[in-house]
Parts: sequence; structure tokens; C-alpha cells
Amino acid sequence: MFCVCENILLSDISSKLTSDSLKEFLREEFGPDAEFVQYKILTGASKGESYLSTVYRIEVEGKSSRDEKKLVLHLIVKCLPASAARRKTFRSLEFFRNEVAFYNKVVPAFIEFQNKQKPKHPFVEFPRCYFALADGENDIVVMEDVSYKNYKTTNRQDGLNYEQCEILMNVLGRFHALSIAMKEKEPGAFKEAVSSLFETYYKPETKAWYINQLQLFTDIAIDAVTKELLEKVYEEKLRRFADNSCFDRMCEYVKPKEPYAVISHGDAWAPNFLVRRSAENENGKVEGICMIDYQLARYSSPVLDISFFLYSCASENVLFNQFDDILKAYYKSLIDFVTDLGLPAEILFPFKEFQKEILSYFAFGLGMSLESVPLSILDADQTPDVESMSGEEEIPLTEIWALKPIESKEGRMRLALNVKHAVDNKFIL
Repeated sequence: MFCVCENILLSDISSKLTSDSLKEFLREEFGPDAEFVQYKILTGASKGESYLSTVYRIEVEGKSSRDEKKLVLHLIVKCLPASAARRKTFRSLEFFRNEVAFYNKVVPAFIEFQNKQKPKHPFVEFPRCYFALADGENDIVVMEDVSYKNYKTTNRQDGLNYEQCEILMNVLGRFHALSIAMKEKEPGAFKEAVSSLFETYYKPETKAWYINQLQLFTDIAIDAVTKELLEKVYEEKLRRFADNSCFDRMCEYVKPKEPYAVISHGDAWAPNFLVRRSAENENGKVEGICMIDYQLARYSSPVLDISFFLYSCASENVLFNQFDDILKAYYKSLIDFVTDLGLPAEILFPFKEFQKEILSYFAFGLGMSLESVPLSILDADQTPDVESMSGEEEIPLTEIWALKPIESKEGRMRLALNVKHAVDNKFIL
């Protein structure tokens, strides 16, 4: 499945990654008796799977000094792209700094908080991170490769059904519950964790970087709506939403508003939820979930994650026939875990306030889906080959993602139905 990288050295990935590092990771995983034997570097991501970083897999082989038992540690390693043009084009340094802060500051804070509160069902859906560094030159994140434990992405070709959505929304609910509870119980420690994160996508400083690409995405959405929805009201309201102030509006959505802001994932769509089941197919019992990729982590309304997830991944049936049910399922998972953490959940986040957050912030997910839907349905020959980027200068995003209107009716309908849902529910006016 993955090819051995014969000509890549550890130092090519990062000067901070050495054989001694691998020995430490091996002992951290298997104990002090673990002895290092060798390692292999393998390819880590398919074309189009990783724009912001270069991904490798490393297979570390060791043995036990007690019984000579073979030990194998599988790692995912994310590092800065070698190409300066790619680093600048995708602002890799900023995204890396934010993700490293999440692993070095937020995750330890959440783990320490749970150790004190002792919930019956702690949140353990983070990947194990062995090392994370962002210094602007040697940036690296080293994590456990859970694919070797049969964690897989959920098939989203036709949109996720209710059961698939509920499983992943429950994870989001529990993740957000950590913020609700910790903010109440340990406000100082929580504030310190929050302060380590920063907005990476929607802020005035990135407007020039993204505005032309956003315009291209909105043009694609307008084309889809005009072709697939007969009622003119949907086109009119989409044009109003996607006008010249769209970027500024998205900037307003990401600003935290107390008291219900949480540390949110930021990129909460199906590819970033890995699921392990008891059987090879989707009918197997869920045995574990791992939520990955925190480059866009931010402090914001929890609805930003919910709306992005549903508008990027949910099936038509979930959006139009089971929408209230899936929101209630999310809310129940949040409330149950806040309660498990020993706090008065429905006082800290009443359902009526949750409903107000939905009405105020759900349009954010529509804005994000203008990008996520077209990119998720790209054919292999349309996917940019970022590995071949060369040179020293930033390349405009519109030259990388030079997308045209969606050709398939099915693809256009995914965008059009998001707009219809947002209009029908008065998320955009």
C-alpha cells in the first residue's frame, strides 16, 4: 500500500528527527526494555490528500531485551514541504504552528483535566503524539499511525447516512464538552490552553490570500444552484450571502462569543475521523474513533464544527428529514459528557441556547462547503500535484485550484441542496 522511500533520510524530514528520537518513541510505547533495531521510511499520503504538509510513514522495528520479541511501532510524520513555493502558497508555517500548539498545549490540558475529574468514559479520541515542534525550519509532528490498527476513513461517496453521522457527531459533542466543563471548573488553565491557538483561515490578514479563490468557489456554487433549483429565491439568497462581504462575514462567524465558545476542531469533515469497526464493512460495530488534523483548531462557537461537518458530509436524507434528530444526538452526547465530568450540563449549556447558536452560526458551514464540496469530488486527473511545485515564490491559489463549474448533476446537487437547506431554515436571509 505504501512505497519505501529509498532516498529519504530522517534529516531530510527534519533535523530534529534522528535515530535517537526513534529509540525514545520505541521505549515510550513499549517500555525501557525496548531496543532499537532499524527503521523504514514510507510514502505517507496520496495525491491531493495533503496540501499543507508533507506526510511520511515510518516503521520502527525493535526487540525486547528480555525475550527478543519483535516490536514494531508505526508512525505518521508530518513535516514542512521542501518546496518554498508550496510552503508560502499554503501558509504551511502558520498552520503547523497552530497544530503543534494543539498537541503541546491543548491535549495535555484536556488530559490533565480528565485525570482530575475522573469521568467514567474519558475522551481518548486524540491520536497519540510522540513529538511536535514548530520553529519555522524544522517543524514536525510525529504521531501513532492508527491505520495499522484498522482505523479507516468512512465512505462518504453518497453522503453519510444517519448512523454514520451520529457516530461522528457524538465524538464532536464529547470533544466540545471538554471545553464547556473545563472553562467552568478550571477557567485559568482553560484560558491558557485557548491562548495557544489562533485563527488560521478567516482573518483580515488572510483576505488577500484567499478572496479570489473564495470568489471562484462562490461562482461554482451559483452555477450549481441556477442549474439544479428552479425557484429563483435560492439563487438570489446565495448571491446575497456570497457577495463581496462574504469573507468578512466568515471572519465574524469565527470570532468567539461567550459563554458558549469552545475549542473546536476547525476541519471537522469525514476524512478527519478515522473509525475502527469489528468487521471490514460499514455494518461492523464501532470499536474506536480517532479524530486527526488540527491545523485549523480555533476557539469559536461549537456550531462551526457541526455545520461544516453536516454541509460537507451528510446525505440529503439526514439534512432534510433527520436534521433535528442529528442535532439532538450531538447535544445529548455533549450534555452526557459534561455530566460525566461532574458539572451541571444543562445549566452550563441549555438546549434553548444551543438552538440560538445553531440559528446564529450555521451559515458558516455553508460558506465552508463552497470549498469542501468541489474539492471532495475532484477526479484524480483534476487534483493538483503539489509535490511538483517548485521555485521560491508564492503561487496564487486560483492557479492551484483552477476549478471549473461542476460537470455532474450529482455534484451540483450536493452544493444546491446545502443552499436550499440553509435558505429553508433561515440560516441565510
